[in-house]
This record gives sequence, structure tokens and C-alpha cells, in this order.
Amino acid sequence: MLMLAAGMAAAETTLPLLAIAPVEGDSPRSTPFARLVRTHLGNIAGSAGIFEMVNVDVLDRQIEKFGCSDEQCQIRFARDAGISFILRGQVKDRGDHLELFLYAYGIQVPHFGKMINSYRVKIPVSHVRQGEKEYSYMAEEHAGFFLSTFLGGCKTPVAVEKKDTQYRFDYPLEINGEYPLYSFKNGDTDITTGIPSLYEKVGHVMVSGNMVSESRPFSQRHENTPVIPGDFILISYSDTSSYLEDFYRGRKREIVLANPSADDTCMVMAFSVPASATMPVVVPLLGYYQDGDYAGLGLWAMNTIPYLYMEYHGLRNSPEKMREDRHDISRQQLARNYFGWYMLLAGGLPQFVDAFSHDYLNRASKFEGEQPLMGNTATALYLSLVSGGGGHFYRGYRGWGYLYYHAQNLLLYGILYNWARPEYYNNDTKEYEKGQRNTARAYTFASVLGVVKIIEIVHVLMVDDNIRNGKVEEEMYTLHPVIMTEPDGELRGGAAITLRY
Repeated sequence: MLMLAAGMAAAETTLPLLAIAPVEGDSPRSTPFARLVRTHLGNIAGSAGIFEMVNVDVLDRQIEKFGCSDEQCQIRFARDAGISFILRGQVKDRGDHLELFLYAYGIQVPHFGKMINSYRVKIPVSHVRQGEKEYSYMAEEHAGFFLSTFLGGCKTPVAVEKKDTQYRFDYPLEINGEYPLYSFKNGDTDITTGIPSLYEKVGHVMVSGNMVSESRPFSQRHENTPVIPGDFILISYSDTSSYLEDFYRGRKREIVLANPSADDTCMVMAFSVPASATMPVVVPLLGYYQDGDYAGLGLWAMNTIPYLYMEYHGLRNSPEKMREDRHDISRQQLARNYFGWYMLLAGGLPQFVDAFSHDYLNRASKFEGEQPLMGNTATALYLSLVSGGGGHFYRGYRGWGYLYYHAQNLLLYGILYNWARPEYYNNDTKEYEKGQRNTARAYTFASVLGVVKIIEIVHVLMVDDNIRNGKVEEEMYTLHPVIMTEPDGELRGGAAITLRY
């Protein structure tokens, strides 16, 4: 291993070295998937043109020969070999799904052996047989997104050199722009490796074509020596990170979503009213239940049944029927009747969209062929215009869909309630007399609804279709609830965000 490390360190390259350790599987089903993930990691990272790749065959032989399979051993090996970054992972078979874990470690400045990024995702594979192209598609997708997040957080030091009277960065890729300039602190080294472990910012430099064109030293630097050979900058790969993310999102859209068509949007428009009217029967039976989406069925029952009751009560006790019985018609009864007609003609559309688009997007996430009617921004815009949360349900975001759904329904009911004019039956004249509208309140509710609708439309245009494969458990940050006991003995609740850096 020492001979291999010395050979790697002596290799003539100024690009950072990237090693991909074996991705291990724990079953006959997970092992082939693990090999596919590793292969795609190597292919994608190698094609990026920003790393020098360590030969995987040589690396595997040495790791197997010396039993260096644990994390700390591989990090020590990478440090001795002059490797800048090392990726490793494992795939665990959980029965109905595979659980993929990927980790990235930075060995040199500024990471010093720390984990840069971790990626954990649950991948449903019960419907896919080994050897099918979908198996490889899923492995490539996760490898691409993991590398995208890894590149978004890693940095590489590039030292400045002096040639003649010019200061330049000897790096095969072109460097341009303004960068902070760093220098190692004297005497601060890692006792195990002898590598400087602390550094400080000493100024800024403008770089053009790898040449220092301008420098602005801090106070601790003399103006006559603003740059000293050995100073370094930290370059990042944010552009490549964004490119990879956009590339794999766009590539998957081409595979699983049809080209946007005005005919598809017109078809959705034509079936909007029938879909809304039949929602109470079609959605739970032919939608959620038939597709086995019991979580969706539970959410539908919890969020929709109260509105269906209002629809039934409002349409059953219509103003015409109450006039026949010579009953007073309250503002609430009128509002429920109006709201019932809205639910019948348009209010049930979001749930209809959710039931069927969820199934289509789920198939798309698993690369199960091209899905009809999906991926059309015009359709998402139309559904957001005519229904609360319809566009977000169409895009695959149930949480946002139900948020806008409830917001629009409550605000719309507020408008109808305050705009309605109650009717009172006069026994003397045998005629109805109408009360007053709450016009100011109705306009207030309408204004708020208009603002919410604008926010909803802008939001649905900004988000992409949710066709990501699997369920990502952890990325760069997680948001979770917190409950703690204060010194006074009372409980306090809130939310916390955990950021990996």
C-alpha cells in the first residue's frame, strides 16, 4: 500500500485526485446495483474534466489485499497517496426497496479528512428486474445527483507561483475572477501528517487567465509583497454542480415525460367539470384505492370530507326549496349553497388531479415509460388558476397543494358569506325582504385571495415536476421539530434546521 501511495503521489498531475472506493452491497440484489452506482460515479466524474481519476482496479486490489475497507483506513490511505477526495458507499437490501448510502470526504485543505457530503435514499425496486435498463437509469440518476451536491460543497487549493515578475497559478483549467488569498500559519501542523492545519486570509487577488492581475493585501501584509509564493486560493465547482443537476433533470424529463402539447391542456380543460363533479366517487375508488395509494386516500378523507359535507348540505338546502317552505334564508345557508355549486363544478378538481397525477409521476420516477398529459407547464398554470392547489398536485407536491387548497376554499367561503344577502320572510306582505351585504369584508377577502392566487401561480411556475427517483432521507440540511424542557419545567416546542458543512 505504501508503494501504491508513493506512486500516486509522484504522478504528474495538477488536477485534484479523486478516488472511488468500492460501493458494497449486502445481498445478491443489492450488489449488482452497487456496482452500477460505482461505475456511473466514475463515468460522470471522469467526464466532468475537473479531476484526475484513480484507477479503480489498482485501488480495489490494494484495498482487498490489506483489508482496508473501513472509513478511517481509507481516509488515511488517501492522505498518504496524495488523493484530494474519496467517495465511498453501500447498498442495503430492505426487502421492498434498496437503501443507498453515499459519502464524500475531502482530504486536503480546507476539508482535512472531513465528510463533505452524505446521501441517503430509499429506492423502490420490487418492480424492476436485474439487467433491465431501468436498473441502470436509477443508478445513474442517483450517482449524478450525489456528485452534483458533492461538487457544490467541495473546494480545491491552488498555490501561486512566481515566474519572472509575474505571479500565476499553475493549473490546467483556466481561472478567472476575484478570489480570497490564503496563507498557512507557521508552526500549525497536523502532528500525524506534518501537513499545515491552519490557514488565514491575507487578502484578495484578481485572476485573469491564471495570472494575478491585481492584489489587495490585508494589513498584515506589506504592500511591496502582497503575494508570496505558496499562498493559495480555493476554487469551487459550483458551475459544474449546477450543470450536472440541470442535465439529469432535463435528461429524465426527456425519457419519462411527453413533449408539452396545447391539445393536452385543452383536454384537461374539457374534462375539468366532469372530473370535479365525479370526484367524491371516482377519486377514492378508481384513484387512490385502485393504485394502492393509501396515504393519499387518508389525506383525501381528512382534508376533503368536511368540504363535501358543506357541498351536500348547501345543495340539499337550496334557497329555492326554502322559499317554497316560507323559511328565512340566512347568510350562512346562502354561502353554503354557493360554495356547494363551486365544489361541484370546480372545487373537486384538485383531488382528481392529485389521485391520477400522483400515480403517473410515481411511474415516471421509476422510468416506467413515457407518461401521458404530464410535464406541461400550461396545464399546471391552468389548474392553479381554476382550483386551489391544482397545479401543485399536478407537479407532485401534495403538501403545497393542500396548503393552497385550504387557503382558497376558506377565503372563497369568506367572500361568499359576506357577499350574500340574507332573506327574511314577511308574513304580512307574504314576500321576502333582503338584508345587507358586508361589502367591505367581502372585498378584503377577495383582495387576500387575489394575493394568494398570484403567489400560487408564481410558485407553480418556479417548481419542477417531482419525478425524482426514491425518497431522499438526508442531503445538505434537514428540518425537524424540537420539543425541550425549560428550566422552569415547562415544555417548549419549535423547529430546528441541521446543516452539514
